[in-house]
Amino acid sequence: MKPMDSREYRIDTPRGQLFAKRWTPAAAGAAAPSVLLHESLGCVALWRNFPERLAAASGHPVVA
Repeated sequence: MKPMDSREYRIDTPRGQLFAKRWTPAAAGAAAPSVLLHESLGCVALWRNFPERLAAASGHPVVA
C-alpha cells in the first residue's frame, strides 16, 4: 500500500466530544476529501481498513 498519513481528532461540541479520523495519501495534494457519515458511537472502528483503502485507491483524503 502507498504511504498514508492518518490523524485522529477530538472535536468538542456543546453536546459532548466527537471523534474523527482522516487518512491522507502522500500524493493527495489539494484533492477534495471523501467524507464517510455514520449514525452510531464508535463507528470509525467499524469501518476497519475501508477508509484507508479508499484513500489509497482514489488518491483523495478520507474523513470518517
